[in-house]
Amino acid sequence: MILEGDITIPYKWTTGATIGRFLAELRDNARITGARCEACDKVYAPPPDVCGECFKPLTELVNLSGEGEVIACSVVERAMAWSPKNPPYTLGLIKLDGADTNIVHIVRAGVLAGERVRAVFKQDRTGSILDIDYFAPLDEAAQSDRWDGEIARHKIFHGGTDSQMEELTDVAEVFRLMPTMFRKGKTDRQLVYYFSIEDEQWTVFIGPDSCEVKEGKAVENADCFLKTSKKIFLGTVSGTYTPSMTDLIMGKIKTNNPMLMQTFRDIFVE
Repeated sequence: MILEGDITIPYKWTTGATIGRFLAELRDNARITGARCEACDKVYAPPPDVCGECFKPLTELVNLSGEGEVIACSVVERAMAWSPKNPPYTLGLIKLDGADTNIVHIVRAGVLAGERVRAVFKQDRTGSILDIDYFAPLDEAAQSDRWDGEIARHKIFHGGTDSQMEELTDVAEVFRLMPTMFRKGKTDRQLVYYFSIEDEQWTVFIGPDSCEVKEGKAVENADCFLKTSKKIFLGTVSGTYTPSMTDLIMGKIKTNNPMLMQTFRDIFVE
């Protein structure tokens, strides 16, 4: 007797170092990175492990703006096993600024070849290429950025709920959300902030149009540093604790520049 049928065998495999870092940047910082070949200077996005031109290992990651031009697009009408969403949806071939290769991803319906677009990220990210929700025309993407920033600010400074304040317990989550909370144009110079929150260290690079967060002490001398406890730090950002001059006098909060700390707050909170 013969019984015919199909057997599905699931597999798991490592992403590799280069694509793993690419996915981690999507998840942790809502940022697209490319890999630059040191031999031929070609930038790949998404990055493979090896350059396709000179076969050199790719180890140098470069940050990309997430903006680019749609080279071609096509409407998908039929669902497949690998479909990222239910049809119909539009896939675009996008040449990202600063990259020498193209990326295929979902674009907003109605987007045409030749249009400028920018990546719009999901709020809840898992380390997948689908952490990029879609690419949208620049004006719509800017509108989405403002909305995402409001959600992030609300999540941090109001406990993530409309009805009740919740106590924050994760310092890392605050810093991971900072790039989405960033308000452009609130400073006209480059600033570096270093935070030492008990056993956690974070460095934040601020510019007129940019915010980059790195775990650890990334510079020897920052423009401004803050050293305090998790309780005070999390209470301050959530609004459940108000720092006082007594905290500074008693050493519960240490900073070399209180005015720059106020500038930092103004950059992220309306």
